[in-house]
Amino acid sequence: MSAIIHYSTLPDPEGGRALLLKHYLPPTPGASLILFSHGLGGSRESGQDWIQPWQALGFGVIAIQHPGTDIRELGDNIPYALLRMVRHAFQRESLLERRSDVERVIAALDGHPAIPDALQRPHNIGLCGHSFGAVTMQLVAGEARDSLTPAPPRDARIRALLTLSPSAREPEQPPGLAARFAAFDLPVLGITGTRDQGLGRSDITPENRLLPHQAMPPGDKYLLVYDGAQHRELAGEPPDAGRPSPRFRDSLRAASAAFWQASLHHNPAARRWLRHGLATTLHAQDHLEYK
Repeated sequence: MSAIIHYSTLPDPEGGRALLLKHYLPPTPGASLILFSHGLGGSRESGQDWIQPWQALGFGVIAIQHPGTDIRELGDNIPYALLRMVRHAFQRESLLERRSDVERVIAALDGHPAIPDALQRPHNIGLCGHSFGAVTMQLVAGEARDSLTPAPPRDARIRALLTLSPSAREPEQPPGLAARFAAFDLPVLGITGTRDQGLGRSDITPENRLLPHQAMPPGDKYLLVYDGAQHRELAGEPPDAGRPSPRFRDSLRAASAAFWQASLHHNPAARRWLRHGLATTLHAQDHLEYK
């Protein structure tokens, strides 16, 4: 059976921020649902190389396109546009807008016509994002920042968080990393690489991407670091003739699938494999830890 894809637009009741959505429908309705948030310059097509295997395993997925930090802002001068977007993206307003985007999609899961019936009213929700999308989902999951209006209580259906290229900007700022991530009492898998730096020398370093995991309280927290993996390789763009697949592609697909099965479907075999089997499949210089 071919994968079923559906596109829709979630209107903004205030008229200014309609959200373009891509829906990956599960084979059977009522499955657990994963929400995906793209990085800077991305779109609702982002992440599909990771998402497609999740859909094949029975998970529904909604990929969200965020106005103001999406592909429509790039224009012809992509490097300049990305640098301009970085300066804008981490301002308070942009962070709040992205967090609100995800909250609006979650609210729409209870009957809004922009959401296909097969994805309505899920029992379990997983959050996933790449780069700025990972930051977005960290905020939805409960990351606290003094500079932001506190988020509403986390939806009780949110059961897990998977971050690709996570980060913790300004780790020295109040309230401190331990307080920022204190509310993370759900399973989290962070995936990064030893060459996973941001834009330019002054942007996020590979070492910074380890900080969220280090700051979170223990309990089903996993960190997977692929040796040599670069930022773009972790975005989940489908391979093409001019760009080979990352050497860790199959490993990341397997690790993420097992994480969702363990966290959203409460599969004990998948949880055991994450802790004891995954490490045996990695290259010598890759790194996996959990707490």
